Amino acid sequence: MNKFVLSLAALTVFALSSCSDSSDEDPTPAVGDAEFSDAGATFNAYAGDSFEIKIKDFDATLHVLSLNDVTIKPEVLETKDGNTTVRIVIPPRVGSGRLVLKNADGEKQGPTITYNKQYVRVFLSQYYLGSEMTRLPNDVMAFFDGTDMGMKLLKYSGFTSTSNVHQAVFDVTGSMINQTEFENSMEMMDYEHGGAGMVASPDGETLYYFLRAGDKSGIGKWNNIMMVPAATLTNDHYTPEFYASSANYEQLGRVSSLASDSKGNLFTVEHQRHYIHKVSGGVVTRFAGSDVGGSTEGTGAAATFQTLQGIAIDGQDNLYVADSNRICKITPAGVVTTFAGSTEAGNRDGALGDARFEDLAAIAVGDDGTLYVYDRGNKRVRIINAAHTQVSTLHTNDGVTFEPGAHDFGLPMTVDSHGNVYLLQSSVNANDTHSSHGFNALLYEDNIPGEIFDGIITKPAGFSWSADLSYSN
Repeated sequence: MNKFVLSLAALTVFALSSCSDSSDEDPTPAVGDAEFSDAGATFNAYAGDSFEIKIKDFDATLHVLSLNDVTIKPEVLETKDGNTTVRIVIPPRVGSGRLVLKNADGEKQGPTITYNKQYVRVFLSQYYLGSEMTRLPNDVMAFFDGTDMGMKLLKYSGFTSTSNVHQAVFDVTGSMINQTEFENSMEMMDYEHGGAGMVASPDGETLYYFLRAGDKSGIGKWNNIMMVPAATLTNDHYTPEFYASSANYEQLGRVSSLASDSKGNLFTVEHQRHYIHKVSGGVVTRFAGSDVGGSTEGTGAAATFQTLQGIAIDGQDNLYVADSNRICKITPAGVVTTFAGSTEAGNRDGALGDARFEDLAAIAVGDDGTLYVYDRGNKRVRIINAAHTQVSTLHTNDGVTFEPGAHDFGLPMTVDSHGNVYLLQSSVNANDTHSSHGFNALLYEDNIPGEIFDGIITKPAGFSWSADLSYSN
């Protein structure tokens, strides 16, 4: 919880009287003469944040505090020299507005509270979803499970409730790779090199994903991009095809992140490489960057990158890459500029050029253009607003820090159409190179039923909540 201290000051308090001899009656504070000492101030708050407020001549039986006509019951902490200190808690979904102190005599407006919406974190630990993830149509999340070469389809379907127990439900289906065509070896999914790339075509009909695989004939087409019709992933088995041509696939390294533009071109970020490949019709070519690391802006090969770890694309086919401590923007023409952050590591929100990151490891773009990045060094998820003017830190209900796993670089991260954010993290065990540590679903406040969100924030007696996976097959 964040804690803020505000002050209220009364200028003059008059006694209210119903007869001529007021000296025999207790004075009643008249709110009409009260003033907020910080009436012009603005404070940021989330549901559940607490504030301590000082009010002169406050009487809990006569005065009412409210925000947007929602009564806030104060907890009296101390009264000294006519000043009463009370604690208030910001109610869920109360919205932004000015604090109001009122009684039968009138009301006075106080400081402005800017209400910020937050996320509720659901963490499924030790769930072996693998190291690849992307969003398909209808907010279905596709995961490649390296433990059985299967593809999992997962969708957040809301909450179920029984008495005071509420569960966030994720529907899961699965499809296995066709074993008659492809080998099944754990050595093909070596997560020591971080996440692997996966992306859907613009129309959502084709799924592309990176796989170290060979076919049964013994031909080892290692480090290739696979493609599979998304519609077949609801079958018991699916059969992918090699996308990069036999004359081109060897140019690819370990693809840790993929993006697809409106024309169907793929763009890669590859482990320990300082350049981005473009894959079009199976043909692999250099798009931006060079063999030498750096942080130079420029076009195509004139630009340099230091540590590429994630790539995403917006509705205008602009690419955004996580490059060490900065986010770079790349236009469709290959022009590279620093979008946010700098080469200097740090932890600071604010304007794009003033913000600081440390060791960015994942990036995603929402439908409205909002950017989300996993700031590995600062153990936070950071947000760049849709207007592309400000960087902020994603706030969760439990205030969790996202402790990095042993192989958290080039991680899968995506966001659905409702603003829910999904992040996979690698195992915390450095020797465990074949499984993910856990799946984070960061559910936006607006996407949780009101009474359940209220319970999560206020934690009433007897209330509990958890997550549940509902398997369809």
